[in-house]
Amino acid sequence: MSRPATRSVPPSMLDPDGARPLHGRFILRTARRLARPHLVVGQDGHVLHRQRLLPAEPHRPFRLRADRVDRVDPHGGTVRITAV
Repeated sequence: MSRPATRSVPPSMLDPDGARPLHGRFILRTARRLARPHLVVGQDGHVLHRQRLLPAEPHRPFRLRADRVDRVDPHGGTVRITAV
């Protein structure tokens, strides 16, 4: 699930045993300008991944590495992406 700073994150669902996102990255879009976003991916209060990005402009794609997808608990809660 994306938080308000991110507008969409396709693919929004992955099969734990299935293929990873194309080119090993998620494509995100933001509803507002993010000057130097620090993205945090978390699940059930645990940080799974942190990544600093270049500036992101509204409605333009930016990428989040998907190399930590294996840290997601398929039986856990919603995975959240926040910009801090």
